[in-house]
Amino acid sequence: MSLDANYQAELPDRAFRFGAGTRYGFDPEGLKGFGVPRLRDRRQSRPQDHGTYPGPQYADERLFRWTLELLADTEAEALELAADLAAAFAPIEESATIDLTFRLAGVDYLVRGVPSRCETDIARLRSSSPRADIEFAAVDPRIYLLEEQVATVNPVALTGGLSYPHGYPHGYGTVTGGGGLITNAGNFWAYPEVITVTAGAAGASSISLEHVEREQTITVLTALAPGETLVFDFARRTVKLNGTASRSGDVLRPVSEWWHLDPGVNTIRLNVATGGASAEIRWHHALMV
Repeated sequence: MSLDANYQAELPDRAFRFGAGTRYGFDPEGLKGFGVPRLRDRRQSRPQDHGTYPGPQYADERLFRWTLELLADTEAEALELAADLAAAFAPIEESATIDLTFRLAGVDYLVRGVPSRCETDIARLRSSSPRADIEFAAVDPRIYLLEEQVATVNPVALTGGLSYPHGYPHGYGTVTGGGGLITNAGNFWAYPEVITVTAGAAGASSISLEHVEREQTITVLTALAPGETLVFDFARRTVKLNGTASRSGDVLRPVSEWWHLDPGVNTIRLNVATGGASAEIRWHHALMV
């Protein structure tokens, strides 16, 4: 399923759509959940002075709220619509999130979270306009552009360099390749969705992913056979061989750092100690609006 109208929303994981063009209408002016969520920080009181010491700030979850009108012709239809709505907003049993997508002004957006409320006004089911109040808690407060971005980065290569014997002055060679320009066209930083490193015909060892501008690198001291993959999930801080077997224990500590994509252009480099590989980077443009 894909969105086909403005002011339409969908829970793709549950194949449920509401808003414009559906039997669950809502007034766009009543949609709540935009802006910057409540901020929390680590301010500390100055013991012998006015004010506080500032600390880093973090945004809490974002809460979307709708009042839906169940467009039913009969009481039986209203009960059926209410039951389908309740099923779509049923609790999630495992510690996971689901996606909510919506379209505004012709642009499709994505948030990730959990259903948090579904309340139907039973007393109005017999009326011509039964209603239900629903809420979705976006535990990640960012609003993403729905279209996923994909880029491929190849390892760096050293060219030039010294030959012996040599005279002075001399050059030491230059690093070329391996620098992928990843643009986050939003206004807020975000983690890559996933980075998949695939070993070449000669395999690869000691894989590093470097964010040049942030001067941060994560290195995994493992060896890949030809065609094997190493899958990095930056939000969950996991590294998995072929997407299943954990290699988080092979992360070079304490020097490795999980980095993120700042708004604008980010230069990402792939480095391998031996062999060859390529990295596929997937990400979404992130907004705080």
